Amino acid sequence: MKERMPRYLHKPIQILWFDTNEVVILVVFYLIAMTFGGLAWLTLIAGPAIIIPYKRKQPRGYFSHALYCAGFAKLNGYPIPLSKTFRE
Repeated sequence: MKERMPRYLHKPIQILWFDTNEVVILVVFYLIAMTFGGLAWLTLIAGPAIIIPYKRKQPRGYFSHALYCAGFAKLNGYPIPLSKTFRE
């Protein structure tokens, strides 16, 4: 099986004009709207409209570190978010 290498390694993968982190945000809000229905469909528009511009203003890697600090993701080789010192 052949593997494909991206043309530019420093650029993130994009789906339409969204990068992968933004697609995750859209999918989460879509699932919330599907689960609760009714007026929750407004969150499908309002949620990403607020969060995505905020995320784009932050430095690269902000989203994964925010998930790590919230306890939703694990970064290998890093200490827990509550540790005060880090010794290599």
